[in-house]
Amino acid sequence: MSLEHYPSRVGVIGFDYSEGMLKEASRKTRDENVSCDVNLLQMDAQTMAFPNACFDRVMAAYVLTVVPDPVKVVREILRVAKPGAKVVIINHLRSGNSILAKLEDLLHPVFSAIGLFNLDSNLLEVLESCGIRDMTLRPTSFLRMHFVITFTVPEQ
Repeated sequence: MSLEHYPSRVGVIGFDYSEGMLKEASRKTRDENVSCDVNLLQMDAQTMAFPNACFDRVMAAYVLTVVPDPVKVVREILRVAKPGAKVVIINHLRSGNSILAKLEDLLHPVFSAIGLFNLDSNLLEVLESCGIRDMTLRPTSFLRMHFVITFTVPEQ
C-alpha cells in the first residue's frame, strides 16, 4: 500500500508468505507510480532468510496479528535490523474502549477465522518482552484501533 511513497533512491525488499499477496504487490509495482527499486520475495516473517544486522529500516504492516508467533517475528525484526535502525509497525491493537473491546471479543472468532487478525496476544506486551522500551504510538483511525508504532533498535 505504501510503495508509491518511497523515494526513488531507496531499495525496498518486500516479502509475504502468501503467493497471492506477492502477485498483487508485483502488479502494483508495475501499474502504479512506484519509482523505487522493489524486490519481492516469498518468505515467512517468523524465519527470515536475511543475515543479521543487514537493514537500516524495517516496516511491518499488519503482520503481527496474523502470524502464529508474534514474538518470533519481533525477534527476527530485531535480528535483521542494524543497531540504531528505525522500525515502523502498523497494526491493529486491542481497543482501550470497553464497548469496542467487547465488540472485538464478540467478532474475534470471525476475524481470526478469515485471517484478518488475531487478538490472542497483547502486541505492546510482546514488544516489551523483546526488550523494546521507547515506543511511539500514533493512532491511524478515528476509533484508535490501528496504530503506527515506531522505535529504534537498541544497541547491543
